[in-house]
Formats: sequence, structure tokens, C-alpha cells
Amino acid sequence: MDEVALERYLEAAKNAGCSPDQLRLFVSCGYVALPVMLPFHALARQIDQHNGVTEVLLDGTRGSAKSHAVIAQVCIDDCERAPGIKVLFLRQTERAASESFEDLIGRVLRNKKHKANSERIMFPNKSRVVIGGYKDESDIDKYLGIEYDVIVIEEGTQISGTRIEKLRGSLRTSREDWVPRLYMTTNSGGVGHAYFKQRYIDPQRQGKETTTRRFFSSYKDNPFINDEYKTYLEGLTGDLARQWRDGDWDIFVGMAFSSWRYERHAINPIEIPAHYIRMTGTDWGYANPFSNHWAAKKPDNGRIIVYREVYESELTDPRQAELIVSSESPGEKIRKRYADPSM
Repeated sequence: MDEVALERYLEAAKNAGCSPDQLRLFVSCGYVALPVMLPFHALARQIDQHNGVTEVLLDGTRGSAKSHAVIAQVCIDDCERAPGIKVLFLRQTERAASESFEDLIGRVLRNKKHKANSERIMFPNKSRVVIGGYKDESDIDKYLGIEYDVIVIEEGTQISGTRIEKLRGSLRTSREDWVPRLYMTTNSGGVGHAYFKQRYIDPQRQGKETTTRRFFSSYKDNPFINDEYKTYLEGLTGDLARQWRDGDWDIFVGMAFSSWRYERHAINPIEIPAHYIRMTGTDWGYANPFSNHWAAKKPDNGRIIVYREVYESELTDPRQAELIVSSESPGEKIRKRYADPSM
């Protein structure tokens, strides 16, 4: 990196909120974060100040260097400034993925003193990273109930929301100098797609993030991606292209309306005028969640605005009805209620 480029990079890091000592740690280990990742690294330091954030999601397209960034944050920064912390790094165990992961660790930590094997990474200051692998969700249970200062989950949507919630129960510490946090990387799609969209994507879109933060990156932000993989991504078509190449969260397996686009079909919240015709639609479910949606029809052009939804699994029929009624505002006038005749 020449002097001009270095000056620009340091200015970008400063503007993102990265601290000088964090940059020194990164530079001393030969790690230069992609500009798109600088806000993530800055936030990791801000969490130390008890800013209320405990969960951070790095999502986006394939090939956007998410894993590279989270490994650098945990191993170069977190483990160095908090001696003795214990990190769980959870990932799927496939042979090809395992070899790729070992190569990645070697590249990121090539200038940092450590000892590593297939099960853990140890640092001189007693910090350690436990490398947890799983082939299916039942394998994750062996990590439950154990205290971890940091949990990292790679390809988070390959795990159900229920298991993620259980893992969060292991995110705790007895240290007064550390704020436990969860870092996750993922693409859209997978068994946890709906959970991630509801917990991380929608709050970020709506400006309602509290304990969570979401950072998006694209393969286009990664100048080190090889030409062959870039050509592969740009040659994808259909739903797979929307998920892997575009990082689109508004597409999933079995989707009824694949033409849905958030930027086209979602609007900013508005006050529904009293003369709009309000209606609801119910889809019954038990093991799979039931859902109820509220919509208002504009009298002048017939356009439908969906303005509320509830969905939950394992509710009896009376509890479903109670949830629908309790979700409505006092005096809200519903003209029509639609439901599947099989109910």
C-alpha cells in the first residue's frame, strides 16, 4: 500500500470510528480490513462501552470476505485486548469447508503468535478459540450450558432460530471487563432464513435496531475475489442468483410470489385513513405457524396495503383468536375477515 492509499485508508478507518490501537493491532498482524468492514470493526470496540448491542450480523453475497473480517476481529483484536477470554467458533464440518477454514486461519493469523489445531486456537495471553463443528443441529447441543465470552456462528441460516436462541443462553461471562457478544456471518436462504430476516434484517431496514446490528457486504466490495468465482456468481440465474449473488432476503424456497422486491413493494409507515376498507386474512397452523395479516384497501384505486401481521406456532385455536383480537387497536373497524374454508 503506497503512502497516499495508506492515508486514505486511515482516514476511512477514523471516519468509521475505529480506534488507533485497534488499527495498530490490525496493521501489526498484516490485516487490512476492506473499507466496507471498517464500521463492523468499530462497532466491536463500541460494544465494550456497554452500548446495548450484543448481536452482530455480517450478511450479504457470497465472496464478500465476511469470514475473513470476523476471524480478524475475534483473533487479532478481541482475544488480544481481553486476555483469557473464551470464544466458541461454530461452523459446519465438511471436508472441503474444513480445509478452506484452515487456509483462512493461516492467512489471517500468519503474523500473529498462536498455536492452532482442528479443535482450538490458543494465544500467549491465555485467550482461546474453541472450534466447534456440527453436521446436523443435534451436534450443537454439546455446546449448550457452557459459558463463552464470545460466540461466532458461521453460515448462521443453516441453523434454526430455536437452536440460535439456545446458544444465546451460553453467551455469558463472570468478567467485569468484558461485554459478551454474538458475531454471525451468513447468506440468505436456509432453515433459519425467516428467523434471521425477522430478528436482524427487518429491524435494520426499519431503523428499529436495539440489541442487534446488521452489516451488508457484496462480492463487488472485495477486490481480492478471484476472477473465476466472480464470473461464476455473475453467471447465476433465478432464485440462487438473488440469494448468492445479490444477497436478497426477500426470496426463499417455496415462496409464492418470487417477484416480490422489498424496494418496490414496501413503503414507509403511514397512518391508515379511516375511510379505507380494512380486512384480515388468516392461515391456520399449529406445528407450522398460523398467521394473520391485516390489510387496508384504498377506495380510489383498489391498492392493498398490508399494515400488520402476527404468526406463531403451537397455539390452540382459542389462543390464535385471542392473539388476533389483542393485536387490534381499540375501535379498529374490520369490515371483512377471510379464512381458509378448511378451518
